[in-house]
This record gives sequence, structure tokens and C-alpha cells, in this order.
Amino acid sequence: MKKIYLALTLAAVLTACSEEFNPDVDYKGEIEDNYLTQLEKGETAAVFRYNSLETRVYSRTVVDSVAGKWSEVTGTVAPMTPPDHFDIYQGKSWIPYVPAPDRKDQILFEPEIKIAWEEYISKTGFDTTECIVYPVIYNAEAQQIEITKVKYTIERANNHRWLLSINKMESSNEEIKNLYTYYQPEDMGGWNTEKWDEYFGKHQGFETPQDIILNRIDLMKILNKDNPIWKYNPKNTDLRYLNLDLIKELILQGKTEDEITSNERIALFGTVD
Repeated sequence: MKKIYLALTLAAVLTACSEEFNPDVDYKGEIEDNYLTQLEKGETAAVFRYNSLETRVYSRTVVDSVAGKWSEVTGTVAPMTPPDHFDIYQGKSWIPYVPAPDRKDQILFEPEIKIAWEEYISKTGFDTTECIVYPVIYNAEAQQIEITKVKYTIERANNHRWLLSINKMESSNEEIKNLYTYYQPEDMGGWNTEKWDEYFGKHQGFETPQDIILNRIDLMKILNKDNPIWKYNPKNTDLRYLNLDLIKELILQGKTEDEITSNERIALFGTVD
């Protein structure tokens, strides 16, 4: 009887080992629905940091809508890079604003405005973190969460650790599955509302980069005693001044740099160079 039992046990182990690993199934775990709902409703807050060491990438072929088996991708193939952290507060994700790398994608004359804004900071000690905010949308039925307008499938999640995934077609016949691990530092996981309010107290949220730039212009004009002509420090730029009212008007009109006339440039900066 003992020999029969051992034989059955070994057979079970061999059967389990021979089964194909399926990342669509085998990564699934518990999802704390109540916690994610609280985040969406703004009833609690969180900071989740990305752990790149636990990222996994899988690939499979898809031919005529028939998917093959998943295989792990290793070596030089890089995964889609997700945000390095999620700051979630008041039901929104908060992303510190960074200007677009290409001038054509920036707000009108943003680099010139930045020079004046840096002077504003030096004069006032302004230390608020300007953020673009996006609503956090949790779909319990689909087991998805949308953060910064990106939808992730939730493999497992609680108030300490998340395992998220994104599937996408890399080509017409190859599907890629990226799995990302996020964790919340243990000390932050137990914070109350007062502690979170303090942490985000110097964060200011805006819907668009343009809103941030327009707010900067308004603050500079207030400091300038409502005078629209902000005189530059000559050590920082060859421009003589910034016409706050005019540049705000042109931004609201949706003008591009190519559409600005020579006369407008003189009125904006005191120079056409």
C-alpha cells in the first residue's frame, strides 16, 4: 500500500512539472477590492514604487487570431518602461511636471518664461511641486486600474504590493506581456489622513502643462505688483523683459512660435533676436 501511495505522489509531481507555465493564470492572486476602491474614491492615499528587478516579459505568436504558448523573454530585450512610482492622493495620480524635451512640444516660449520663473523662485522661496493630475479609475469587474491614462491589468494587489501587467501586440503576429511589481514602503502603508495631507501639502495639481505655465505667469505678475513687464536679470539672458499679459494672451490663443510676428517678439521681449 505504501509503495502504491509513493508511486501516485511521484506521478502527481511529474505531471505538475510537465504542465506549461501560463503567466495569464499563474501570476493571479488576491486583489483587495476595498482598498483599491478607497484609492479611487480618495478615501486613502498611497505611494507605490516600481521594482525593476522583478519585471518579467513574455512573448507568444498569434496567427489568425490563434495564440501560441507564452515563453519568457530574457537577455537584451527591454520591457516597456512604466513610471518609477505612483503617487495617489484624493483619487488622483500626481506626476511632477517636467517640460517636454522638444521645444515644439512645449508651451509657447516656455524656456523664456522659465528664466523669469527661476527668478521668481529665488525671490519668493517657492518650493511647491507642480504636478499634472489624472483620475485613478478602478474597474473591479475587469480587474483593471487606470493610472496616468494607462490601463493595467491587476494580477494581485493589496496596500503593500501590486503586480500589474500590460499586453500589447509587438507586431502583427507577436504579443508581448509585461509584468510590473510595485511596492509601498512599510512605514507609509500605515499612514493616516493627517500624515498623507502633510506629505502632499506642498504638491499643487493641474490638469495640463498649459495650466501650470499660466499659473506661473499669474504669480509672477502678482509679485511684480500687477506690472505686466517682468524685467529680466541681464546676467541670465540677452532678452530685456517679458510681457506677461501679452504672452498669456498668445498662449490662450493657441499661437505657435512660427506664427509670432517680429513686432510681437519686440513687444514680448524687447528684442527680435
